[in-house]
Amino acid sequence: MDSTDAAQLSARRTMERADLALQLHAKLVPLLKESGQEKVFTAIESPLMPVLAAMENEGIRLDPVA
Repeated sequence: MDSTDAAQLSARRTMERADLALQLHAKLVPLLKESGQEKVFTAIESPLMPVLAAMENEGIRLDPVA
């Protein structure tokens, strides 16, 4: 596979992920609104995403004695 093919494959995968994200958004936002959880998601869960991602990337230490 040459660099052009690799770039095209990468671009296609990126477009597929973006399309999937849009499809999920279209289905999940109405469910959040119907269940009354939209404010919880936007005010609490969304701001925590970068923190949780950083914890996942760095790892966390657990105190097994506690």
